[in-house]
This record gives sequence, C-alpha cells and structure tokens, in this order.
Amino acid sequence: PKIPIVSEETSHNKSINNLENFWLVDPIDGTYDYIHNLEEFTINAGLILNKKPVAGLIYAPAKNRMFYTFGKNESFEITNSKKIKLDCTKKNKQGFVKFVSYSNKLKPEIENIYKKLEVNEHTRMKSSYKFCVVASGEFDGYVAEPRAYEWDVAAGHALLENAGGIVTDFDGNEILYGKENFKNPSIILKISFKPIQKFSFNNNENRIKGLPNSKKKSTRSCSYEFEPSKAMTIGYCVKCRDKREIGGAKPYTMKNGKPAIKGTCPTCSTAIFRIGSG
Repeated sequence: PKIPIVSEETSHNKSINNLENFWLVDPIDGTYDYIHNLEEFTINAGLILNKKPVAGLIYAPAKNRMFYTFGKNESFEITNSKKIKLDCTKKNKQGFVKFVSYSNKLKPEIENIYKKLEVNEHTRMKSSYKFCVVASGEFDGYVAEPRAYEWDVAAGHALLENAGGIVTDFDGNEILYGKENFKNPSIILKISFKPIQKFSFNNNENRIKGLPNSKKKSTRSCSYEFEPSKAMTIGYCVKCRDKREIGGAKPYTMKNGKPAIKGTCPTCSTAIFRIGSG
C-alpha cells in the first residue's frame, strides 16, 4: 500500500498536515554511539495507523539484539538465532524498582516522578534501546520531559505497548502521532502488572485487601503495591518461598485451609503460591 514514510534523515512528507497512516523511520538513533563504536545505537521503523503505533522493529546491531512487534501480545526479541516472546515480565527482584534514564543528572521534575513511582535506581542509556529493555523486563520504566521526535519513539512505543507495557505522557494521556513538527510530548514508560483478582482475608497474619485506590500497604516484611484502579497482591512459593506478584486465576483453599493461587515459580517451577507475606 502507498503509505507515506517520514524519516529523520529526509524532508519527504514532513510538510503534510494531519497524517494518520504512515511509517516513522530513524535509520540511526544514538549517533554518538555509532560514531564512537559504542553499543547502544539502533535502527528503527514504526508503523502508525489512525495516529497510533501498531507495529515496529528496532535493531541494535552492536548488541546482536533485534526487537519487533506486529500486534497486541505479539512482541518478540531475536538474539543468537533464538526467538523470545516479550511480555514485560519483571526480571529485577520484587520490590526493587529500576529505571533507565537519558542522563545521570536528573531534572527536578523527573526526580519528583521517580519519588512518586518509588524508583530505587536508574541507569543512563541511549537511543530507543531503552524501550527494548523495559519490554524485556530488564528495567521497570523510563521517564522523559518533551524532547526528541516521533521517529525516535514510535517503534519502541509499539513494541512496549504490545508487550503489555504502559506508555503515557506525564498527565496519563495517550500519546498519538502525526503532531505538528513531529515533536514528542513528555513520556512515561512502565511495565504493567498482570490483572489480579481482588482478595480480602481476615487472617491478621496474611491479611491482604485489594483496594484499587491504595498506594501502598505492608504486612510484616512484605510490601504490596497497588496501582490506581488495579488491585495487586504478593504471594510466596510454597517450596522455595520466593515472593512475587501473582494473579490471573481464582484462589482456592489448600488442604491446610490456607488460601492459595496457582502460578509458576521462576526459581523452582513449583505451581502453587500461598497468598500473603509468608
């Protein structure tokens, strides 16, 4: 189909107003790394339909990692000839929030957002590679004030959102494409938690209340995080006691009368998690 291509390196189609269906291409994102033989430069192509990113490809040659997406729940990485499905599964330890940033020195506005999101650590990273490491679950998010252009983020936006991540501006608004001069608004990337059924137990030791408007609740040594309008809870593996977010299935009662939920422990592959702090 004859879909316009808008690229950083050319003037073609940049003067067309109100584009809705088009490609955004950035042949080299992270020019400094490319010139100086560093590793975080990328090649990017993102498809925009009805002003929304729906598909994209990001290739990081020096990292030998290729990321691509072609629809909801269809985001993948290819590395060393191995294909991996991306679903934002957190790879950092639970309760530790690790973001990427474009600078080691944070602006006050971003520092305030980090505090609200309870970010524990941030690592400087360049190019659209930031989107990739959030989609893969290696990092938990990224925050930036208005900067750069649409071709810098379109492919990564599609990749992360189709992997189950969240992409908004600072006010929580959806980011659309084809804006005047193709300039970006502010942006927040976050991994998303799987939908969790609300639970409420009266046992004081394992009491969990899935209150949608709660910010944080603690019982004993375990902290429970609740995003607005999303109830979440923490469980622990009955075998190795690894703590993690759990959900996606109805709770049931074990033989000992304790509430539990079926899942898969990433540490020992046991299929049952107790609900509570352990």
